[in-house]
Amino acid sequence: MKILLTGASGYIGGNLMESLKEDYEIIAVSRNIDNKQDEKNVTWKEADLYSQLDIEKVMEDIDIAIYLVHSMQPSSKLDQGTFGDKDAILADNFAWAAKKQGVSKIIYLSGIIPDDDKLSIHLESRLECEKILGSYGIPVSTLRAGLIVGPKGSSYPILYNLVKRLPGL
Repeated sequence: MKILLTGASGYIGGNLMESLKEDYEIIAVSRNIDNKQDEKNVTWKEADLYSQLDIEKVMEDIDIAIYLVHSMQPSSKLDQGTFGDKDAILADNFAWAAKKQGVSKIIYLSGIIPDDDKLSIHLESRLECEKILGSYGIPVSTLRAGLIVGPKGSSYPILYNLVKRLPGL
């Protein structure tokens, strides 16, 4: 079985890749692979998910596609789109390419969605991405997680500094 892993160079993707690579062939995708080395069962491929051609190319012969992409960056003055707009474009490109290449399943990491109607803009975007990923008829399995904390994750320094500055918290 061949698995496409986006976000492979991130904290969650890197740990997931380590646990999958013994049993599966992994296509690890990143925007920049200059410092990445292929290894047994892991092939690194460079792709810009804003490019339908890039993502279509790396999806060739993929069975399962894992989507660990979230655009948390604010827009620049040159770009009027919000991070939610960018998330929607990336998810649509991904799902479109998966459909075109015959991917059988998409696995998506999202956030915990509360039962109330007042979602944060980040959770609204996560929920919209889930709907977009499923809009091309490919089954989507969504994993919902809260804050994921680990020594090399993006949340760790925030939590560390918060506890260091406010020890009573």
